[in-house]
Amino acid sequence: MSPKTPYKKQIMNNEEIEKVMQFVRIDGLATAPVCFLTIEDGGELEQEEFVDYITGNPNWIPTEIDRPLTQKNTGVPGEFISKIMTFAFGDLCGVDNDWRDYRAKRLYSSNECNIKYYPIGRRNTSIWPEWLSKKLGISASEYVVQCLAERPEILSKKCKHYSSSGERLFIVIGARDEWSYVLRKYIFQNLSMTVILDDGFEFVVSHENNGHLLFAYYPIFNYGNKSTYRLKKFSERLRKQVEMSVIKKLSHNNGIKQTTE
Repeated sequence: MSPKTPYKKQIMNNEEIEKVMQFVRIDGLATAPVCFLTIEDGGELEQEEFVDYITGNPNWIPTEIDRPLTQKNTGVPGEFISKIMTFAFGDLCGVDNDWRDYRAKRLYSSNECNIKYYPIGRRNTSIWPEWLSKKLGISASEYVVQCLAERPEILSKKCKHYSSSGERLFIVIGARDEWSYVLRKYIFQNLSMTVILDDGFEFVVSHENNGHLLFAYYPIFNYGNKSTYRLKKFSERLRKQVEMSVIKKLSHNNGIKQTTE
């Protein structure tokens, strides 16, 4: 799960580009025990929205006015995240296998957050409007190169700042090599790691600390992996691997009393 080649620093001294590079979108409570690492916002920014978006508050925590949350305001990632949280941790969050109910009432409250690797929201990676090229002075490919060069260090500061003594689980959904580079080089740089392959899913554990789970990867773009069946399989395996500290934090957040086995 590591990039094939290290990313090289690119020199583009453009004030607009730097604002974009520094923007880190986080949905949910940044200190939540489960942290999903995704690609970018799924919505497409319009020209008139761009400045307000990049210079605005990068952290969105839904209020009661925003709820119930739906596909419209959480996108496809919100569905995947809600399913994983429900299937893996539903008993700790007070929900009974109803992921739509979880999304509507609980998503991005205190259980999980979603950090986006790339700063600009697009419907898909093939979209790069002409107005954006003119504003930033770079092409779509140059934008990606710039992100690969600058974003790892910027993102690692966010992840490190909001991590705390084993009470956080990272789950990568998309942008596999990009996020793996951030996690391996910056977050867990002093740990020796092993990748456990299980039914196409990847669980990265440390050799230290009795093989504690550091992060997991769900290959969302592989054939069939967008199905509820596969998400349930991943969630079942994730629950078996997850640290007790994460379970305790989720239980505490939702007022669920843990029984001693």
